[in-house]
Amino acid sequence: MPANKHFEIYAGEDRTLSLVARDANGDILSLTGATLAFRMSKNAGDGATVSASGSIVSASGGTYTVALTDSQTDDLEGDYYFSVLASISGTDTMCSEGVIRVFALNQA
Repeated sequence: MPANKHFEIYAGEDRTLSLVARDANGDILSLTGATLAFRMSKNAGDGATVSASGSIVSASGGTYTVALTDSQTDDLEGDYYFSVLASISGTDTMCSEGVIRVFALNQA
């Protein structure tokens, strides 16, 4: 099962998310040669509200980051589903998913 992670951020905030890639069995997924595609939407299956690429930190350890910019989060509020696909040698694997709760700047 892909890694399931939840984050809380503020609208208009720059934020780097730190994640670990896992395969369908829950084992660490090697990211050697991988490209990572992050997408965030109001509901699973909706078109992407935010798209970004992941940056591998440790390929063998399956760790990576996704940087979100203030302009990507500026107009958001509420809960958003996110998923990350790792493309390795032409095979796409869902390696992380979860929920990002976005607060308006005047909320906590």
